[in-house]
Amino acid sequence: QLDVKYDKRTAPKLVKDAISVSDTKDGRGRGCYASQKIPKGTYLGEYVGEEIDREEFFRRYAKSSSSNELPPRYVLRVDSDLYIDAE
Repeated sequence: QLDVKYDKRTAPKLVKDAISVSDTKDGRGRGCYASQKIPKGTYLGEYVGEEIDREEFFRRYAKSSSSNELPPRYVLRVDSDLYIDAE
């Protein structure tokens, strides 16, 4: 489990329409974008799935990068060796 530095029960809640999800300009996929200033410590949500390392990510999804298949839609890259596979 990832280290959470605040308690989501007591953290400030995100105001409606503070973020939007849209395609990235460089074609890498979709991203979350702030549509207004969001105070530090605000609870944005959670991303639930299996934590996998880089090796496992490429084992699972190598075929999509070497063919015409679309890349996985529900994998979040946390850092260079940690991904969350919510598919």
